[in-house]
Amino acid sequence: MSASTDLEKINVIYQRLFEIAVGQPTDFTPETNPNDDYDVLLNTIHGLAHQLQHLTLSLGIVPPYYPYQNCTQLVFVLDGHYRIQDYNLEVVRLLHYNPEDLIGVAFDGIINERSIDVWKTLLADEVATNSICSRIELFFITKDRCLFPAYCNVSRLNQGTALLITSLITTLNKVAATVSISTEPTTGFEGELEKLQNLHRYILEHLDEPLPTLRELAKLFGSEEYKLKVGFREHYHTSVYHFYHEERLKKAHSLIMDSSITLKEIAFMCGFTTYLNFYKAFKKQYGYAPSNLSRSSSKRG
Repeated sequence: MSASTDLEKINVIYQRLFEIAVGQPTDFTPETNPNDDYDVLLNTIHGLAHQLQHLTLSLGIVPPYYPYQNCTQLVFVLDGHYRIQDYNLEVVRLLHYNPEDLIGVAFDGIINERSIDVWKTLLADEVATNSICSRIELFFITKDRCLFPAYCNVSRLNQGTALLITSLITTLNKVAATVSISTEPTTGFEGELEKLQNLHRYILEHLDEPLPTLRELAKLFGSEEYKLKVGFREHYHTSVYHFYHEERLKKAHSLIMDSSITLKEIAFMCGFTTYLNFYKAFKKQYGYAPSNLSRSSSKRG
């Protein structure tokens, strides 16, 4: 078995553990090779996730899911020779380097060999096209020689020759988790709770989009409009649309405090079509403007 295949299976294991940790295990069909240690472990995790979800739903509990609360951002600024010129404090915290370990160091000195090939290809494309704006997966090498995977946006700053490398990541498991909605039909009390759980998850994962009508949501989750409306209020103590509105603003608040993303970008990331609408909603919710939040210098763009 190749190293890349092993890495893919390890990533899947981390993803399943992450889903269990946030109360949202997804349905999947594990492999059944009894001679493969990865498959055996995946089967065990699958069984635990199924038992935990069944127990939770049988107790009438719909677990919450707040993925953006575990997000942070890595930021590197490279000079014209692709050496690290500056970085934010999350780089030190997550990769465990001391400040003196990074300044002036070639960027390809902190990524693994596989990533170096990807990095060189990116730079070669820049020479050919005279522009750079791309999203690539890199594996950083931490101070203690561990691998830290991250999807990075690479772009050249408007003035000068500096490159900006940023990555918005989930810190709970350091591997991006993809959560999908189950399409299997469910019935009875537990079935309705599962539909509410899926609706709750759907809202949190689509905060950057307009929320469909209750009728459309009921059709999407195989339920009835009235059941979704009443059941959601009963279990989450708020209406579907009020929850959607509040969670968009919570996500915006979290991103303002924990990232260097501009306020206008955050507004669009949270589903607001204009910054003015976002400004008014944010101020009404919190009593102060988004720009009044204190952002440390390390988090400013």
